[in-house]
Amino acid sequence: MTDNNPMELASKEQTSIVDAWQSVDRNYIKVLRAGFGIVHAMGLLAAIIFIWLLPALPQSVGFVVIAVLVSSYLWLFFIWSPKTCARIAYLVHEQDISLQKGFMFWKLISVSFNRIQHLEVRQGPIERAYGLATLVIFTAGTLGSDLQIPGLPRAIAQQLKAQLLQSINAEDGNVDEPL
Repeated sequence: MTDNNPMELASKEQTSIVDAWQSVDRNYIKVLRAGFGIVHAMGLLAAIIFIWLLPALPQSVGFVVIAVLVSSYLWLFFIWSPKTCARIAYLVHEQDISLQKGFMFWKLISVSFNRIQHLEVRQGPIERAYGLATLVIFTAGTLGSDLQIPGLPRAIAQQLKAQLLQSINAEDGNVDEPL
């Protein structure tokens, strides 16, 4: 049986061993909040237009819809976003990478390096504004990605991608050939 020790993640300043779960960047809370804000603003605008176009509808129905939208946004803003962000963490071992996440429902996902097909670093417009990215790991035998690590600083996401590629290529014996 082989050991699955924490992998060294090299940085320009120093080399450190990842022997503990690494949290996502604190700015990821702002990304979540901005996304919720955009969705709720569109819903609020739709509710106001709906109330304005249907004057025969009792006003109480419109106010209930608006109250639900505002309440859900406040709950997502002040409770769900910080707790979700605080509970997302990843750990890189010598043979796999793991992600734990979940506020109400906890989930632990581990992906062995020998199952990784390809890696992507994605950035949406809100993530880009905060300098964050998502590392997406695709594995064999699935239609979509198996592991997404959101809220990483872009440089860390690129560095993690490069180190995972290097580990995969070293495992295959093709160190010089990119994946």
